[in-house]
Amino acid sequence: MRRLIVILAGALTLAFGPAAAARPRPLHPATVSQRAAAMEAAFTRWAQAYDVRQGAIAIRFRGQAAGGTGFGGRGIDDAAPVASLSKAITALCAARLIDAGRLDYETTVGEALAGFAARAGEPRDPRLAGVTLGQILSHRSGIPRSLPFTTRRTEWRPGMQSALEEQVRRVFAAPLEFEPGARYEYSNQGYVLLSYVIETAAGEDYESHCRRTVLEPARVTTARLNPMFPDTPRAGAGGWTISVSDYARFADQLRPERAGHGPRTRAWLTERENDEPFYGLGYQYRGPPGRRVLAHNGLLNEPDLSVSALFALWPSGLTIALNATPARPRVLDELMAELAAIATGRTE
Repeated sequence: MRRLIVILAGALTLAFGPAAAARPRPLHPATVSQRAAAMEAAFTRWAQAYDVRQGAIAIRFRGQAAGGTGFGGRGIDDAAPVASLSKAITALCAARLIDAGRLDYETTVGEALAGFAARAGEPRDPRLAGVTLGQILSHRSGIPRSLPFTTRRTEWRPGMQSALEEQVRRVFAAPLEFEPGARYEYSNQGYVLLSYVIETAAGEDYESHCRRTVLEPARVTTARLNPMFPDTPRAGAGGWTISVSDYARFADQLRPERAGHGPRTRAWLTERENDEPFYGLGYQYRGPPGRRVLAHNGLLNEPDLSVSALFALWPSGLTIALNATPARPRVLDELMAELAAIATGRTE
């Protein structure tokens, strides 16, 4: 059985280092070039030290490419799995539907998937019907983190029309792990279910809708759901492949000053400013308003595919996206600490 492991670990703590609370100083173009070159060098040293066979990093500054490098036959424009960095794509896609009035952050699973429940049966745990999209987005739903993934059509129950539907049926069949809203608990399965909510509300498949409404407007061209897993519904939880240059371009759209959110999304984010941890639209979000750092990391651990991925956005305008094969989760913190020090000028 294939396994998807996605981590949200110490790299984020390091990314939100002491400098995150200081008001960012405007960066001179020469400083940007120096920091981008230092990040490239740090990534290359780290990869060599830990026997990373393939990898790439892209660096942007205020919406423009500022640097990047790849090795082992992978360039900055070559698509690779991004694991849980997929969640930001899913979350922004859902936010667009909410801002268009087709859903709401208070929409419940019972309301969004009433038709599905009529075919698949009501949730085993009646509390699931009352879980809101906002709780799923912020990992406060109580939906289990992981459930066995369907890997072949013969495993689908009668009436299920896709691997994604079958996986949602499995979510419906599982008990919640805690009262919705009671606490934060990271859940891949919540984002799988959210992928199907997007399909249902949009009236088209998840991949096509998110590409059309989120990725193409950001001028992303390399993104697609991983063809290695055609019958595994990782979808919005961890299923995208994308180049680091394209992911960094997409990630720039998450910046509050560039996001173009409607009033519903702005209000939802504002209302949750004191959440601990603050998990926004597919990212963790730390620091006071106007000086926040956004970041997320991920890990895909498969017998035939292993990759770590990471993105981070600093208030100065610097953005990075990177991947590394095979995955090196235990030492990714070390790399992130050095990149954060460079981004915030602590090494100068």
